[in-house]
Amino acid sequence: MFLTAIPLGITAFIVRLVYPVGESFLGLQFGYFPSYILLFIVGIIAKRHNWLELINKKVVKRWQLISIITIPVLPIALIANGALDGGLQFEGGINVQALIYALWEPFVAIGFILGFLAYFKEHVNKPSSFKNNLAQAAYTVYIIHPAIIVGLSLLFHGTFYPMIEWIIVSCIAIILCFFISSLIIKIPGMKKIL
Repeated sequence: MFLTAIPLGITAFIVRLVYPVGESFLGLQFGYFPSYILLFIVGIIAKRHNWLELINKKVVKRWQLISIITIPVLPIALIANGALDGGLQFEGGINVQALIYALWEPFVAIGFILGFLAYFKEHVNKPSSFKNNLAQAAYTVYIIHPAIIVGLSLLFHGTFYPMIEWIIVSCIAIILCFFISSLIIKIPGMKKIL
C-alpha cells in the first residue's frame, strides 16, 4: 500500500497541473480522478479475491496510525511554504504545496478507508433486507449523486446560513439519491448494468 500511495500522489500531482483541485467540468473534479480510478479498480479486485474477508487488524492499525500522524503534516507544510503570507497554491501547479497535498492525500485516505472497512465489517455487517436494498442501489447512487447534490445546492443556495444549507442538502440528497437509485434499478435489465 505504501508503494501504491506514492505513485498515486505523483499521478494526482501531474493531473492537477492540467486540472487543479476546485476546477470542475459538469461537477467532475478531474484532479481527484487518479484516486477514484485506482479505488474503483482495487474494489473490483478486492471483490474477486475476497480481500475484505482478509483485512488484517495489524495492517489496519498501522495505517490508521500513519493517517493520524500524516494529518497535521499538510497544514504545517502549507504554513512552512508561505500559506500564511497569502501564498496558498495547493490546488495544483508546479509548486511544493501542490506536491505535498497530492502525496498527503493517499496516506490519509488509505488509513481512513481501511479503518472504516474494518469497523463496518466487525460491527455493522449484519444482513437485513433494508441493507441489501441500500447495497444494491449504492453504485447507482455513485453515478447519479453529483446531479442531485448540485441541483439541491442550487435550489437552497442563499436560503439559510451555509452550514444549515449543507446539513439540509446532505440529508435530502442522501434520501433522494437512494430513493431514485432504487427506482432506477427496478427498470427491467438495469440490475445487470448497475
